[in-house]
Amino acid sequence: MASSLRIGLMVVAADRWQPLEGAMVLLGDQPLIRQEVLEALVRAFRPSMDLVRPQYQGDPSGPGHPVIVHRRIWDRARSLTGDQGFRVLGTWGNLRMGTIQVPGVNPDVDTPEDLLALDRDADPAGQ
Repeated sequence: MASSLRIGLMVVAADRWQPLEGAMVLLGDQPLIRQEVLEALVRAFRPSMDLVRPQYQGDPSGPGHPVIVHRRIWDRARSLTGDQGFRVLGTWGNLRMGTIQVPGVNPDVDTPEDLLALDRDADPAGQ
């Protein structure tokens, strides 16, 4: 996970992207992300924030993804290793983080069983 984040941020930090103030990071294992969540994150993002992320009302585990990360902390994000993502940013201290409340959940699909469960939930007939 960390290497993907480092590479992605390296690409958007290239000179041709200088006007960008932030980057939105979405996870490939969360296929049910809703457009209204993306739009709410963009509306909530401010230049004074280092990070903004959603808190799903149906998920008590804490703020989730996607996340918008201000370019001023992209260099710090390059220190991520292994299976670390932006959740570890909360341990860095001195970060200005914003959280928006959004309805529902944003489930991870990590196994074939997870995908089948999403299919079952999406099919009201249970077929």
